Amino acid sequence: MLRSLALTLVLGAAVFACGCGGRVTTVEGTVTLDGKPVEGATVSFIPVGEKGQSANGFTDATGKYSLTTGTGKKKGALAGEYKVTVTKSEAMTTGPLKPGSPEYMAKMKEMSSPGAKKNAPKGSLLPEKYSDASKTPLTLKVPSDNYDLKLEKK
Repeated sequence: MLRSLALTLVLGAAVFACGCGGRVTTVEGTVTLDGKPVEGATVSFIPVGEKGQSANGFTDATGKYSLTTGTGKKKGALAGEYKVTVTKSEAMTTGPLKPGSPEYMAKMKEMSSPGAKKNAPKGSLLPEKYSDASKTPLTLKVPSDNYDLKLEKK
């Protein structure tokens, strides 16, 4: 009986240690627009269907991004199929806000809140089709061999 209890505790601890959220896969890639790197863009992976969790990242000067899931503590994304959006706004790329900083994240949250459209910066720097999850032509599966996002103006 004691041995059974010990085995149950060990198995329970193993399940708890693995977590219930699933395994996170590293997701890194490059965003280009007509072959040129896109700096200062927000990349969002939005799960297709009811299951899953969104993951986000920001591009650096070379267009490279890496995703984090949840509150940014897990590097990567959960396995599954995703719609991918890429957004970049003049107001977010000029000034003191650095992509990925707490201030930047707060501004992004403010801009995505209800009623924010009227105060949203005008003039997207990327084609609009890439910023709307219902219109984006970009879909990816995780895990994958390639997470590069090749955007086109046309």
